[in-house]
Amino acid sequence: MIEKPTFTDPYKDDPNPVRLQSYINRTDYDIIRSIHPDKGTIQIVVNTFWSKLITTIKTHGINQLADKQRFEQFINNFTLTIPVKISGGTEPRRGATRGTTRKTNGKL
Repeated sequence: MIEKPTFTDPYKDDPNPVRLQSYINRTDYDIIRSIHPDKGTIQIVVNTFWSKLITTIKTHGINQLADKQRFEQFINNFTLTIPVKISGGTEPRRGATRGTTRKTNGKL
């Protein structure tokens, strides 16, 4: 069996954290909420995504206010590619075999 890599928050021990708040549509939030890792939180998923995005931006040499136009162009043309197979095989969809039901907005 292939062991999963540790899924940790890249900003957990940051000495100077800043809070970032964003509004997204409910459907998008429900997707993120339903696929978070077995041992982790939505915050870890979002922070890992931000960390990888910032690393990619820095790799492209975009790191100062003078690069504003290049940054906007990069974000507009950015494409995220998800591999078909992860860790040597596909994993079952989270929630597909759950035996519990959650109430959402007062509805079952």
